Amino acid sequence: MARRSAGLSQTQLAAELGLQRSAVSHWEAQRGKPSMTHLRQLALLTGVHFEWLATGRGAMSPSAEARLDEVVAVD
Repeated sequence: MARRSAGLSQTQLAAELGLQRSAVSHWEAQRGKPSMTHLRQLALLTGVHFEWLATGRGAMSPSAEARLDEVVAVD
């Protein structure tokens, strides 16, 4: 959902992350889970709330200030 909202194909997202498209496909089919590093990169690339991406809780799209705060917290 985050990838589509950002207007990225699986191939484009994988290229941005330096991965194979199959890794993105694997995550989306719920057979796997991205690492914390990849979740952080996904949140930044797609502009979604890190907590929503990692847990499904909260709002999908945070304010710009909230997004920067939570990325710092993950670091």
